[in-house]
Amino acid sequence: MVASQYISLAQKYGIGTDILALTCGTINFDASLMLSKNITLHLPFSWNPVTLRNNYKIKHLATQPGVRWWFWHGYSELFLGANLISSMFNIAVSNDRKQGWAVGASLSLGYAWMMTDRINLEIEAGAGPLYTEYDRFAKEACGDYLGTKKGFIFFPTCFSCSLVYILN
Repeated sequence: MVASQYISLAQKYGIGTDILALTCGTINFDASLMLSKNITLHLPFSWNPVTLRNNYKIKHLATQPGVRWWFWHGYSELFLGANLISSMFNIAVSNDRKQGWAVGASLSLGYAWMMTDRINLEIEAGAGPLYTEYDRFAKEACGDYLGTKKGFIFFPTCFSCSLVYILN
């Protein structure tokens, strides 16, 4: 009887998208799997191919696989998350453009509201250390090379508001 209980929990899946990221042109999804009453595994991906006027961009391809521990039960209310991070980026939001990669880890805190028995609204915020290597260029298209930076930084790694569809 106990084995069938775990099998039924393992059959609970979620698929979600960060609606804040979508407003910035970032295509994203998060596939998740419930392992036990309080633990879910997550595999999110995000991709932003958009360049705006004046060469502003937050182009990236990233994933943040992780695990969440839910205080009440999976996909409901308060959770703590731990993630690994891997990203390639080409970002120009200030006076220069940064093109490179980053890897690291983060911790997050979030909350999920059950809107219906199948749809959740989740918010999450997190930060952690990243190792990054990137080349700096003047922001304009084909801008001058300004040097290379590499090293560790402490960085916000997520700030999301997601809609999640729960499958049984």
